[in-house]
Amino acid sequence: MSILSQHDTTIILNNQHDWTTWLTQVKARCAVYNIWDNVKEDGPVPFLIKPILPEPPELSLYTAAAGIEGATRLSQLSAQGQKAYKEDLDHYKILIESYKLKIHQYDTQQKSI
Repeated sequence: MSILSQHDTTIILNNQHDWTTWLTQVKARCAVYNIWDNVKEDGPVPFLIKPILPEPPELSLYTAAAGIEGATRLSQLSAQGQKAYKEDLDHYKILIESYKLKIHQYDTQQKSI
């Protein structure tokens, strides 16, 4: 039965003679996690900013049907209010899909850091 030995490849930066080996190791680890462009000294690319979850449209902000105050259901809005709400809801759905893509990219980068 063979026993695999654990080989520690950590390079400790003690003096200027260790610099090249140490920097090569840092570059290699950053490359594995796809973050070298974010940490390199000359012109780093900023890390992603956490995206903000969009807010859904609020029914109370649209024109209610005659005699109704503070609409809580779509059917309580005027025809014009319903149309505007549906358009804003369609736009909200597009924003949510964009958010899902951005948050996935952000989470992936955060795990790499």
